[in-house]
Amino acid sequence: MARRKRKPTIRANFYSIERIIYRKRKYIYITNPKGYLFSGASTLVKITKEDLPKCFVPARYKKCFGFLRTNKVKSLVYIPNHSNSHFLKDDVLLISYRDEIVQDPGDLYGFKNYQLYIFGLDILTFLKSIRLFSPEVDVSRIEERIRNKKQLLMESNKEVYSLEAENINLDLFLSHKQLEVAY
Repeated sequence: MARRKRKPTIRANFYSIERIIYRKRKYIYITNPKGYLFSGASTLVKITKEDLPKCFVPARYKKCFGFLRTNKVKSLVYIPNHSNSHFLKDDVLLISYRDEIVQDPGDLYGFKNYQLYIFGLDILTFLKSIRLFSPEVDVSRIEERIRNKKQLLMESNKEVYSLEAENINLDLFLSHKQLEVAY
């Protein structure tokens, strides 16, 4: 009698398609030829992109492209960069899957109890998926701060606005009607 293939257990909050190693003064990106992912960008696991549930969205974390969990989020903190030289490139979203994120002046970002952080346009994709898979987390204040940042950029630096933010329709992208997140 043939054994049934067991469905893999998804435990990590981030699975990357690549792993970074440093050799001969260069960073080298390593991928698995069979399509297996790296748990937390370090440990190879026998999980493929197709094995991940829909609550995992594409994102970059620690310079590795992969998939980030959006269904067990407990707390979020958005830290905008108040420079008007970029739209979201230098902004940070801190993500906690266990506890509430609290302020801590000793940390790099001034907070503690977060497990992951993301930058740039990945923030928008993550927030969009949070509405679908973690509805108990209120993201409306973060979305409002991003809209305000876009408006401020339009008023203060039209050149950067036209290059980076003009083509992003936040109302349409973050609307309740378009909750489909593409892989």
